[in-house]
Amino acid sequence: MRDSTESPLATHRLNGQRVAIIGGTGGIGLAAARAIQCAGATPIIGSRSAERIKAVEEQLLDFPKSKRILVRADDPASLRTFFTVISPLDHLVISIGNMESPPVKFLETSAAHARLHFEQTFWTSYNAAQAFAASVPWTPRSSILFVSGALSRRPVVGKSVYTAAQQALEGLARALVEELAPLRVNVLVPGLVRSPRWDVLSEIEREALFQGAASENPVGFVAGADALGGMVVEALANPYLTGSALVVDGGWSVRR
Repeated sequence: MRDSTESPLATHRLNGQRVAIIGGTGGIGLAAARAIQCAGATPIIGSRSAERIKAVEEQLLDFPKSKRILVRADDPASLRTFFTVISPLDHLVISIGNMESPPVKFLETSAAHARLHFEQTFWTSYNAAQAFAASVPWTPRSSILFVSGALSRRPVVGKSVYTAAQQALEGLARALVEELAPLRVNVLVPGLVRSPRWDVLSEIEREALFQGAASENPVGFVAGADALGGMVVEALANPYLTGSALVVDGGWSVRR
């Protein structure tokens, strides 16, 4: 268990608020949970994996067992039950991704592969946002934050399905801004970060990937997932922020 002494990153910008995180057991989702906790809020993490959700206890300060709940993001009924059980809530963060797969060119991509990717990313995010908006009484500060990806800004050969799914998620967010108002809806658009999603690669392959990406990034390095946590807090805490896509990628998407 980590030391419960207040983090030097504590900001108290979300004091007393409650934030549900779908996909909060690793990577950007877990980094968001840490930052949310440092900002004075209570993160409530939903995951379909009992083992992964239990491991969260080792990553967060005094994280109570009652704040980690099993939920299937691909099952609308499970999501509605999850939100009903943990209400009241102020915010929802949706950070759903899948493990990286090798690049597949468009002409070699099967419809089944494309559908599976959309099911695992776009549709699970869609289901979570819909269940939250339908099940949770909104407060004046309520918001939804989707986590997308920088391939929506700068496509890469062999990753057309990723680009399409990320663009779809950002389009959904824009469409919901007026329809769900005053509930705020934003998107976090991260670039490449060091996270467990790259564990499918060998250590040598991962380092080669990160070194190559660092050489392309204007900032000259690839950040860890914690670099995104502060932006999550900003998106949740700023009452004037809605309909925005917050790009945090070290400048990668604007480099030619």
